[in-house]
Amino acid sequence: MTSAAKVAANRANAKKSTGPRTAAGKARVRRNALQHGLSVPANCSAEDIEDFAVTFTPDSIDPAEQDLASHAAEAHLELLRVRQTKVVLVNGAARSLGRDQDGQSLTQDERISLAFAQQAKTLAALDRYEHRALARRDLALRKLRRLERRNMRQSSKPGPPRPKAARSRASPYEQFVLTLALRDAIKNGGNWSGSLGWNAAEAPRINFLHQENRSHDQGRFKLSFDLGGEHITQTFTTQRRPSAIGGAKWYFICPETQKRVKAVHLRPGERRFRSRHALELTYDSSLRTAPYRHAARCEKLMERIGATYSDMDPPRPKYMRRLTYFRILAEMTQEYDRMWQTQWEQGGSRRAERVK
Repeated sequence: MTSAAKVAANRANAKKSTGPRTAAGKARVRRNALQHGLSVPANCSAEDIEDFAVTFTPDSIDPAEQDLASHAAEAHLELLRVRQTKVVLVNGAARSLGRDQDGQSLTQDERISLAFAQQAKTLAALDRYEHRALARRDLALRKLRRLERRNMRQSSKPGPPRPKAARSRASPYEQFVLTLALRDAIKNGGNWSGSLGWNAAEAPRINFLHQENRSHDQGRFKLSFDLGGEHITQTFTTQRRPSAIGGAKWYFICPETQKRVKAVHLRPGERRFRSRHALELTYDSSLRTAPYRHAARCEKLMERIGATYSDMDPPRPKYMRRLTYFRILAEMTQEYDRMWQTQWEQGGSRRAERVK
């Protein structure tokens, strides 16, 4: 049993070691046990969290997505705080190292290396706080991306299937010519004969025959037609060449330029079919202005997804992949912007010419 004298001595000693009693003293010693403060959540303002959340979901209006983005932003700020604490710790240790044991001054790289070596244990202890913040941020981002994909699938419900647009068979040249494509004549291969006509009243009706030699790499294409009361017969040499896609393809050999061509053309008033190089034909697209080309491309993309205006998002056509649908939307917007940009640039250049 403790004696009364011992109890009195303990009480007297306790009165001498109760710590500071004034407000200034208490404020001075309140952080004696504080090491880094990373176990306490960061006191981030709502504005900082909102600014970082916007970078994760810039155009989202879904409350669930915004909530996940806020959690990811809060974890990201915590991660930045931990990393900043590491930087301050190493820099402080490096500043305290001016000279080595022999009294020689240390370079900056040497001071940083020694600082890392001295604070290695503390830095390893801080890794768990960094890993925890990193895991929280990545988990929130994964949930956010999963929710975005689900909302994207729901917002892009397929509509009715779009009918395939008919391929245009109009002449691509500025000049008016009658075109005879070798592919249309021998699409089935081998010896084949037939006739080909155009809608124009003055267009001739052509009979042709294609014959291959024994090696099946060269042949002769003979055509005959009546034009202006004259019976005309013309013979072309054909050649089959391998193709990177599909099987081998047949080509005409132009007798004037000796070039391989897929089609030969007849100009009004002439009696012989020739290649586009011999006729010096000009593609109609080469004479179009840049705004027209971008507008034509935008219209083709609009037809593929059934859009009436360039800034509308119609339902995704049935059987069309989502990636293809969103790629077409992006290209459509890009071509529309390029159309106005090139039109503005051409207008500016014309104004500059008038000023000169």
